[in-house]
Amino acid sequence: MNYRYPKSFPDYTESNFLDMLFAPNELFLEKFETWKNEFDFNNTPIAISRLIPHLYRRLAKYSHDQVGDINKIKGIYKLAWYKNQLLTRDLAYILNVLKEASVPCVLLKGSVLLAENNLTENKEDTDIPFARFQNDIDILIPQESVLKIISIFKKDGWYYTDPNFVFKENLPLEKLLKTTKEVTFSKSGFTEVDFHWHITDSSHEPAFTNSVWKNSLPTPFSHPNLLNTQCRIPCPEDFILHCIVHGAAKNTIRPIRWIADTIEIINLQTKQNKLIHWDYLLNQAITHGFKTELYFALMYLHEHFSYFFPAHFSKQISTLSPTPQEVRSYFSKTDTIRVPFLGNFIELWNGYWNHENKEPLLEYFRKKWHLNHIYDIPLFVIKKYWNRLITSLHRIGFFINVSKK
Repeated sequence: MNYRYPKSFPDYTESNFLDMLFAPNELFLEKFETWKNEFDFNNTPIAISRLIPHLYRRLAKYSHDQVGDINKIKGIYKLAWYKNQLLTRDLAYILNVLKEASVPCVLLKGSVLLAENNLTENKEDTDIPFARFQNDIDILIPQESVLKIISIFKKDGWYYTDPNFVFKENLPLEKLLKTTKEVTFSKSGFTEVDFHWHITDSSHEPAFTNSVWKNSLPTPFSHPNLLNTQCRIPCPEDFILHCIVHGAAKNTIRPIRWIADTIEIINLQTKQNKLIHWDYLLNQAITHGFKTELYFALMYLHEHFSYFFPAHFSKQISTLSPTPQEVRSYFSKTDTIRVPFLGNFIELWNGYWNHENKEPLLEYFRKKWHLNHIYDIPLFVIKKYWNRLITSLHRIGFFINVSKK
């Protein structure tokens, strides 16, 4: 059957990649050969590039005669391996700070799987399933510890990634907790960290977050960087629900990692002879207002990867069937992926004036825009904002034939 999914879901190219990546062993080599012959590595979508390290983990089990030259894929994997070693080093540091402050925590999103798996370069370790790029660390902290953590990390030299948060930090705690769900910190030489006190933007918060706390599990980390640290992780069902709710939302880059993360947690449970409690997952979605999100996500997953799910699972999914009004509301939040006309210019501008030890303004923008020279800035700005102006005018019904000008 064909279902219409939001534009934030994988497109045709991304779906083909995922179908190949998670194909059963007996079909994998054939699908990989087809994908490799059709795929242009010089024009790799960002969403796919983030999962290329995972592809290497599957290919490394096969000989050169079976898969051909995979050095480019291996190189991407090694880069992810290196970056993830730095990330787990930083995670250990952060967890130890929280431990010294007597602040409990729960890891969220990709940090859970990364911490649970020791990424190595050894072929023998390719059964460890999870491997992908990760940009930041997500940690859930208690609401009553928010101000304490903000104070500790600011004193430790961390600064707000969003400079506008400085206007929120003096709000009464009750208002701060109601108006935002997280604070993001950066520090030179460290991975960015998001401290959450609410997991989602749902009006059902803090009930869902409280449920995640209640059902979280202690974890004995296997990664050597994390052996002496303490933290909790969500139960598998809450992890899947959070991945789906967060990952399937609209984004300028389709974050198809939610699909990989969901399949990986199912795989991990299977390898450990444990079950996913699907009834509990469905009940959590209904209770906390995520019925429509879970419905479309599970429909997509079951359509493409039915072999990961129990028999007759489609009947369980049907119990989530949303109303037409719920579908319209969901698609209005997920279908349109737009970049604001000014992009992140305001954020960058505020960031420059709110930070100490300022470098020259043009040099600051050169670095933020990843340009080679300051004199590249004018042409870059013209191209960037001219294209956005044309797009904006098209949105409000004007047609401009640029080729005639």
